[in-house]
Amino acid sequence: MQGCELLFHVAAHYSLWQADRERLYHSNVLGTRNILAAARRAGIERTVYTSSVAAIGVGPAATPVDETYQSPMEKLVGYYKQSKVFSGTGGATSSSHRAGSGNCQPEYPHWCLGY
Repeated sequence: MQGCELLFHVAAHYSLWQADRERLYHSNVLGTRNILAAARRAGIERTVYTSSVAAIGVGPAATPVDETYQSPMEKLVGYYKQSKVFSGTGGATSSSHRAGSGNCQPEYPHWCLGY
């Protein structure tokens, strides 16, 4: 990352299989923590962190929500969703590269597909 000004973090392990709980935590939470720590050490000025609309959850019936809304963790079905919330709320991030800080912009796309 040395010499870079910007970081786009778009990687995650996606799985709805409940047996993948530990893998989801290691990839999505600890992986994000490690990437953002490396960015901080390298002097990266700005990070765009691609999370998931799953991290927002569902609002009360018939109430539209945006990226500022957060379902309670117990309402998020599955470990994937919980890992994405924990990755972006400070559980995985710290200091100047915490998701939502001036240096780290979280994004919540509906669908991201790549190879």
